[in-house]
Amino acid sequence: MRIISGNYARRKIIAPKGSETRPTTDRFKETLFNIIENSLKINLKNKNVLDLFAGSGSLGLEAISRGAKNCTFIDKSIKAIEAIEENISFLELNSCCDCYKLDVNKIRKFANDPNKKIDIIFSDPPYSKTDINEIAINNLIKKNWMKDSVYIFLETSNREPISSISGFEVLEKRIIGDSLLTIYLSSSY
Repeated sequence: MRIISGNYARRKIIAPKGSETRPTTDRFKETLFNIIENSLKINLKNKNVLDLFAGSGSLGLEAISRGAKNCTFIDKSIKAIEAIEENISFLELNSCCDCYKLDVNKIRKFANDPNKKIDIIFSDPPYSKTDINEIAINNLIKKNWMKDSVYIFLETSNREPISSISGFEVLEKRIIGDSLLTIYLSSSY
């Protein structure tokens, strides 16, 4: 696995050992960031990003490489958190990255730092458990983690129905290999 573009382009990153995670493909990641930067015209500079169900942290690290200000990584797997922390350390990104070993049902109140409220969420839940995505988003809303205008980029199996998220509208759906990318924008929550 590698970072595709930006300040850390072509740098290798590691994935957690074992079969608990399903790494995001380079094709999916490249398509995702092309949509962000070219179709949606989102400038990642000064954006706070959340990599939810982070696995290796590949999406959050790609966002940092492309200019995001900060990334928070959440995964409940200790192997995933260890891999993410190793990637952060290897890339010397400790000052702009935070890792939390958390179950999405136990997301706690944010530290009330308005400078770290989330602008963009990358969510890649296990394919068999995509219903936990809405639970996670609702917990983030209740605990005041997000800014008023938030994009969610959800990766699911292309064989699963699209999940709705209360307070968010679907902007786009795109099949990329075996995955479905669904893009949401907060309308009001």
